[in-house]
Amino acid sequence: MLNTGTDTRISRRTLLKAAGIGAVGTAAAGAVGSTMIDSGPDYYRNPVYEPHFPDPTVLHVDGTYYAYGTNMKRSDIADERLTPILSSTDLVDWTYVGEGFDSRPGWVYGSIWAPDIAYYDGQYYLYYSLAPRDGHTYGIGVATADDPSGPFTDRGAVITDETEGRPGHIDPYFHCEDGTPYLLYGSFYGIWGIELTSDGLEPVSGTKFQLAGDAYEGTILHERNGYYYLFLSTGNCCAGLDSTYELEVGRARSLTGPYHDQSGTDLRDIDREHSGVAVLSGSQRFPGPGHGDVTTFDDGSDWLLYHAYDAREGGYVDGTFRRVLMVDRIRWRDGWPVVACDGRPSVRSTVPGSESHTCDATGKQERT
Repeated sequence: MLNTGTDTRISRRTLLKAAGIGAVGTAAAGAVGSTMIDSGPDYYRNPVYEPHFPDPTVLHVDGTYYAYGTNMKRSDIADERLTPILSSTDLVDWTYVGEGFDSRPGWVYGSIWAPDIAYYDGQYYLYYSLAPRDGHTYGIGVATADDPSGPFTDRGAVITDETEGRPGHIDPYFHCEDGTPYLLYGSFYGIWGIELTSDGLEPVSGTKFQLAGDAYEGTILHERNGYYYLFLSTGNCCAGLDSTYELEVGRARSLTGPYHDQSGTDLRDIDREHSGVAVLSGSQRFPGPGHGDVTTFDDGSDWLLYHAYDAREGGYVDGTFRRVLMVDRIRWRDGWPVVACDGRPSVRSTVPGSESHTCDATGKQERT
């Protein structure tokens, strides 16, 4: 049932935001979720897209933000979306664009998870994780396109558990350093980096380096004021409202590290979940936040896109994990990031570009 109030709930496959502030209209078949805007032009409410959009990655192209996420229904391979894509001009109002692939890549025997998008060498590169079925291996593939909305042409596997002889080769993050492409990756078997060939399609032998220990997955890299900030997810991502996911961070002066957290601990020495210093933890309303991307708005403010569960809906929809798209500002205190004023997901906050970006007196922004 559609609630047409200001705190509108939009169900799967039904509605997109139509033209005009607060107007909601019927979308084409296959669309998912929409945005919920608080009354007044300077505020928005989380989640900004629902009911499914986990593991978001974002790219800003000519005034438009494109977000790419994990497929919508992992429980049934026949009903999965092959990397759903959203677009927005303000990080708050999101419209469903379509799927990144016209058909499942030929080497993929399973689900496509946790993508990463980058513009490199005149093309859009979409790196993605393979979650195997029927005994096949985990790995990372890559596809390219001339347009950020796709369709993407698959270029095959880049690195897999089978080729490397060890687990953990998912959750890619592309980075170009002085013209040299690198791939960062890892899921609870260490966070690693490796140089890629100039076409971005293959790893360069003998160039692998470790960034963090076994407690982490979901790499995000962000450069600011001479530091590389490594945001990483830790805990259980996928236990519904009991999920313990959170974000921790380390920083370094060089891409290869070493990365230390606020306590001075080398992230490579952290092998137990929740052993670092959290910059985003779950709340009663939004448990299990994590695995996303950072982008910088036109006014220079940094924003984190991530997923979390929404307790209002019980954490599930259609028998599938319900992980919604969240957006919160990153504020910087003494050279370290704080997400959403107090390190908890916000319910209501000022929109990107607003003249008022200060936290309220409680610092909680209508937390529940």
